[in-house]
This record gives sequence, C-alpha cells and structure tokens, in this order.
Amino acid sequence: MASGFDYRILQWTLQEIRVLCIDPDSNVSDLHPLRYKLKHISLQNVPVEHFCAVSYCWGTSKNRASIVLDGQDVTIPQITANALRNLSKVSSWPLWIDAICIDQNNLREKSQQVAMMGQVYAKAVSVMIWLGPSQISTADAMISMEKIYKQCLEVIGDLQNLNAHLYGTDGSPGFKYSNALLPDCDWPALQAFYSAPWFGRLWVIQEIGLAHDATVYVGSFSIGAEKVVLAARWMVHRKYARYCGGSETPGIESASSMYRPAGRTLANQLRRTHRAGCREARDKVYGLLGLLHEETASAIVADYTKPLVDVYAHAIRLALHEARDLSFLQFSAWYMSPKIRNDRARRLVQWVSCGFLMSQYSLDTQWPSWVLKLHGETSDESGACRNVLTFNRSTMGTSFGLQTKILDESHILSLRGLTIDTISLVGPIFTVNLLKNTAKLTKALRWCVQHGCKHRPTEESACIRDLAICLTCGSNKVNADAELHQEHIQAFALFLQGCRQLSPANLHKISGTLRRLLTCNSRQDFPVYWDDLWSTAINRRFFVTATGMMGMGPPSTKAEDLTCIMFGSEVPFVLRPLDLYFNLIGDAYVRAGGVPCNGKTLSNATGYGIPAENTRGSDLIHSFAQTRMAERWFDII
Repeated sequence: MASGFDYRILQWTLQEIRVLCIDPDSNVSDLHPLRYKLKHISLQNVPVEHFCAVSYCWGTSKNRASIVLDGQDVTIPQITANALRNLSKVSSWPLWIDAICIDQNNLREKSQQVAMMGQVYAKAVSVMIWLGPSQISTADAMISMEKIYKQCLEVIGDLQNLNAHLYGTDGSPGFKYSNALLPDCDWPALQAFYSAPWFGRLWVIQEIGLAHDATVYVGSFSIGAEKVVLAARWMVHRKYARYCGGSETPGIESASSMYRPAGRTLANQLRRTHRAGCREARDKVYGLLGLLHEETASAIVADYTKPLVDVYAHAIRLALHEARDLSFLQFSAWYMSPKIRNDRARRLVQWVSCGFLMSQYSLDTQWPSWVLKLHGETSDESGACRNVLTFNRSTMGTSFGLQTKILDESHILSLRGLTIDTISLVGPIFTVNLLKNTAKLTKALRWCVQHGCKHRPTEESACIRDLAICLTCGSNKVNADAELHQEHIQAFALFLQGCRQLSPANLHKISGTLRRLLTCNSRQDFPVYWDDLWSTAINRRFFVTATGMMGMGPPSTKAEDLTCIMFGSEVPFVLRPLDLYFNLIGDAYVRAGGVPCNGKTLSNATGYGIPAENTRGSDLIHSFAQTRMAERWFDII
C-alpha cells in the first residue's frame, strides 16, 4: 500500500479503477526513483482504455521503497517497487497493481474493488506476472518447460482433448496418472522455478485464468504463462515426483490447478484451491469471485467486516445449492483447523482398549460442524482425511435428491435423510505415524480382522474380501474401483502374511483362514496394499456398527455415533447426536454383506432396500427395510 498518499475517491457506479501511468520524465533505471501519475478509468467504457494488470506476490518483507506518485513522495513495499521497475522496462502501457491502485486502508473501497477484480484481469490488454529476480538455473528451467509443453501437444494433438486425456471418458472419478516417461529435463531447475512464492497465492489463479494474454517474467527472462501451467499439469499427470526423489513440489501442484480454471462450480473451486494461501482468510471465498458462474458470484458480496464464520457458512450453503448435492460436505473432515493441528501433541492420550497411542481429535464447539474450515490445513500430517470416492455415480431420483430447509438460525444446516446404523465399536486411526511403523500397523490390522470379522455371518473368505475393500474405502492408489480388481484382495492377503504371529491369548479368537494368514512368516511383497492404504485410508478410523457392518470414518468417530445417508449424497456420513441436534463428523465408507452403503444402492433400491434378488446384500436389506419410518430431518450445528 502507498503510505502517506491521499487517494481521490473512485466512482463505484462507473466501475472506476486507478492505473499507474509512468511519468514521461521518469527514468526506470535502478539509480533513480520511480515517478508515476494515477489515472481513473472506467471498466464500463467500450472499448476499455488499454492497460496491463500486474500479478505478483506481496510477500512478508516489511522493507519499503520510495516512489513519486502524483508529485508526492510515498513509500510502497519493496517487492512492489521491484516489480514496477522491471515491468516498466518492457511495457509502456499504464499498469494496474493492487498494492497502489487500491486504497488498502479503505475497507469499503477494498470490498468494491475486490468484487471487480475478475473484470480487471479479464479486460487488461495483458497480464504481466512477476516472479522475482532470475537465478542461475532460470534459463534451463524454461528450456525444460518448453520440452514438456511440446511433448504434451504431441501426445494429445489438440488442447481441446486435454481433459479427456487427463480424466478419461469412462465416468470413473478422479485425475488419471500415467507411467509414461517425461522428456529429459533439468529437474532441480524446474523445482527452483516453481518454488517462487507466487505459485502459492490464491489470487493469482483468477489473475492468470481470466487473462487474454499472460506472460511470466523472471528477471530478464520471460515465457508464456500457458506453457508454465500446462507443463505443470502434464508433469503431475506423468508422475514427475519420481524424477525428484519421490517428493512433490508444491509449486508444480499449484500451477497444475491453474490451467483454465474459470467456469467451475463454487464447490469445485473451493476444493481445487485448498493449497493456495492468502493474507486474509475471507479471500478463500472472495478470491474466487471472478472464476464463478455469474449467478453464483452475484450472490456473494465481498465484505471484510463480516465475521469469517458467516462468510464461510454462506459460501458452503451456496455451494450445496448450486451443485444440488452434498458432495462438497464430503470434505468436512479434510479441512483441519490450525488449532487442532497445533494442539495435537497436547491431546495425545493412551487408547486403552487396544494399547494404541492415538490422537484424540476434538470438535471445535465454537464453529458449526458443517462449515468447512477453508482456511485450515489439509495435509496428511495435520490429521486431515481424504474424501471417499464414489464409482459409477448414479443420478439420484427425486425422492433421494438434496432436501434442505432454511431455518432462522444461519448456523444450523437442516438436511433430510435416514439412519443406517449406530457405531458400536471404534478401532485404530490409520495416521501417518501408524502407517510408517510396521509394528503399530500390524497390531492395527490384527484388531480390524479380529473385531471386523468376529460377528460376521458370511464365510471367512468373503469377510477377507470385505475387509480388504473396506480398509481402503472402496478404491486403490490410482482411484480405481477396488470392487473390480481381484488383485486388490490378493494384495491384502499378501499384506496379512507380512504380519508377525499373534499372541496365544488372541489366537483362540480366530480360526481357519484368518489364523493361517495372520501367522505366516514375513514377506517382502506386501507393500502393494500398503500403497493403497496410504493413498486412501490416511487418518481414517475403522469402526464396526451394532449390526456388524464395518466402515472407515473420520478420525474423531466415536461409539454411539450414527452412520446416515443424507438425501443428495452418494456416500454415508457420520453424525453425532447432541440432544435435538447433530454434529457432522464427516463422510464415511460403510460396508455390509459385500455391498457398499451409498446413494447408488439407495437410488437403485425398491423402497429403501436392496432388491431382493441381490443375495450379496441380505444384511443390508434387513437394515434398510426398517428405515422407512426412520426418514427424518437432521438439524446439524
């Protein structure tokens, strides 16, 4: 922001913005102060006066630099001055740059300008992206990006085919990965390039996504922005991490999501931008306005005086309404608040029932359980668990479509649904530490086999199959349907063979196939299933219901919680009764008698049960046959 400068008021009704015009007598060399004049232009004019919009990262440095603005000496952030000095050398167009062209101390103006940000970048003749000074490896990084970009075009033929190539056409969910090779590249140089702080900002997604033309500048080097983001998308598709010591580069992951981001639903935008950072937590919503459908964007008014929880609650309701389903609520256990992450060590207690040291995840009672903490952490280490995938998604019949009602209390979400069962027993949480510790993982798996199969009426081989699929929430590491892959069950059998012998005290509780599997000698080929666990079960908790169903829920799942199907969702949720209300714990995978409990089984059902000819789901039929009267409203707080 420009300290010590008196701004002339912008005319909101004319959609005015300010742009910086370089003084004709100014010298942009490093030896002289920058001299600019502010000019008001209207975005309503046709055509709009030509200007370039600057996209850069503010950073956290408190260093300041002096410039002359309309004849006044003012100070601006040093990084802003660096961007202006370098970009003014390559363009003579007026520049729009947020730190100076918006009065950052005027919250009303800031809210109005934020609402227009999408138009600013869409109507600019060019967007100039400043990453900072160049490095020794910058030239090599740009050569590598050109190689990757060229390979991508050679494979897909036309950019219009990109999404079909990356997501497939078979209807299965999730991004598709390929084991095909990437070209010979300078990987350290690429990692250094994508490590620029700019790639971690949320605002830049719309700044680059709405641009008609965008160029990335690094010192005296430049490259087309489309090449930068498309190269990143292709690298992710072809598993670039194997060339980088097995580790992901956050900047590459972020850049991958920047390719043509406009036109998606609010829920999709919120999910895709979870890695992106911003100085103001409300910008997790406001920073997406330019990317949303017009009807959705018009329902959100940028207001920096509004409480954060109200901003998020409104956004979540709007996202559910726009999508007409509850799929975004599946990420409720994915966003972990910073408070939970920072206090985890303090809440570690001994889990008595099985001797595990487990994190006791608590709910934030000051924050509605259904309002996702969009500003929170989503890393594996923070305790976040990934959403349960749904395969062969069905279009729910009207009877099972989203049903909600508006209550006077804005912090209550009222949804209609039905109860599947009550959780009677909870087991281990598959934390990062547990999955990395062979002894703890072995102990956890023994517990799951013992308690998950103990009261099952099915044969042991069927129980093994159910458990193999249940522990990975119905999918595997490449987002494929585990139901259709016999090798998934075989990998689980090999995995069990890697377990050490059970103690004599526990052996008498298990017989036949299970005992033989659990007492085999250690093997080296069981990591295949471990990879599936790592990709799907991180931070999920195994549980058993009162009728013997098994499932994987969020880490805070407890006994006496309910597993429920909410109309408009194709996966179950775990709810916790609180007198007349409920807490939303998160989405879950629930399995009974060889059938996953999800919205597809309901939408294909007669009444609320599985068709009678489906013999695999006999216990599921029994469960749902009694739920007709259990349909009710759940008021979630």
